Amino acid sequence: MCALTAVFFIYKNKILPNPNAAYEELYSTFKQAEGTVVSFDRVGRRNSSEYTIQFRDQNDSLITVKEGNWQTMPVKVGDKVTMYYNPENPQQATTESRWKEIMRK
Repeated sequence: MCALTAVFFIYKNKILPNPNAAYEELYSTFKQAEGTVVSFDRVGRRNSSEYTIQFRDQNDSLITVKEGNWQTMPVKVGDKVTMYYNPENPQQATTESRWKEIMRK
């Protein structure tokens, strides 16, 4: 049983398909930027949170994105957050916590 567990641990990515593989390839090209939370809204019946975050891309263009309920501890308007964005399409952005979930090995 121990040997089987060790083999599975070592070769798990070859045995089980990686559900994040497509995202890993895309996210590996993302650039990091510091964003600022500019607004916060409650949406839907379950009081989900939606944050509006602004950051500057590599061309110094101001990008505004909306992010859903993405942190266990809510942030406040004015807080700084780390964002990762697609340099070819900066509207395609994600928070650092989501980026790290996909990119962890």
